[in-house]
Amino acid sequence: MRLRYRITRSTTLDPETIIKRTILVVKDNEYRIANSTEHEVSFDNKKYMFSSRIANVSRVNSGKFEIENNKEDRTIIFEYYPITISEFVLVAVISIVIVVFAIINDIYPAVLISLIFIGQLIFKHFNLKMLAKEMLEEI
Repeated sequence: MRLRYRITRSTTLDPETIIKRTILVVKDNEYRIANSTEHEVSFDNKKYMFSSRIANVSRVNSGKFEIENNKEDRTIIFEYYPITISEFVLVAVISIVIVVFAIINDIYPAVLISLIFIGQLIFKHFNLKMLAKEMLEEI
C-alpha cells in the first residue's frame, strides 16, 4: 500500500508532444519507464531502490503521467507515490520504541531522537512535493 498524490496542469500541446516531453523528463531524472502508451507514461525508481537515504529523499517512488483530452486543451495528470506505507510504519515503530525506552529509563532528552526520524519524513514529503511540481512544469 502506498500514499498517492495527484497534481494537474492544463496545456494546449498535442498528445504526441506531451508524451515525448514526458519521456524526456522521466529519462532526464533517471527514472525507469515502466509503461508508455499514447495517453500515459508510468515510471518507477527501481534503479535507486537500494541507494543511500540522501538520494532517496529527492526521488519519488513511482508515478504516472496521464493525458486527459478536453474540448479546447489537454490536462496532464501527474499521479505519484512519494513515500511507502512501510516507511511510515518503520518511522512510527522506531519513534515509539525510543519514546518508551526514554520514559522507562527517565532519559527524556532521548525523545528528541525520535523527532529526527519524524523530521526526515516530513522533509522528504515536502521536498518530493516540490520535485513533482517541477517535473510537471518541465513538460
